[in-house]
Amino acid sequence: MCVYHQFHGLLIGLGVKLLVMAGLDVLTSENVGGIDLLARSLIGSLGVVALSLGLVPDTYSYLVGFFAFIGLYTALTRHCLPYSLLGFSTAGKK
Repeated sequence: MCVYHQFHGLLIGLGVKLLVMAGLDVLTSENVGGIDLLARSLIGSLGVVALSLGLVPDTYSYLVGFFAFIGLYTALTRHCLPYSLLGFSTAGKK
């Protein structure tokens, strides 16, 4: 079974409907750019630095780590799944 069918089956199993417009384009297109890209990178980097220096209380460390990871991941991949599902993009036109 291909990765697409496994992923699609997982989403259907969770009760989530995936809008597939053009194959996997919804999951791979760049839709993050400009100020949004800068903000995600900055928030992710500041979160990692704060965690590394021990500036975050233990009760909030997982939350800060989660937002730091999401910020850096979406900045590096230039893709945000909620943006794709809503048809929103801050990336420049190609």
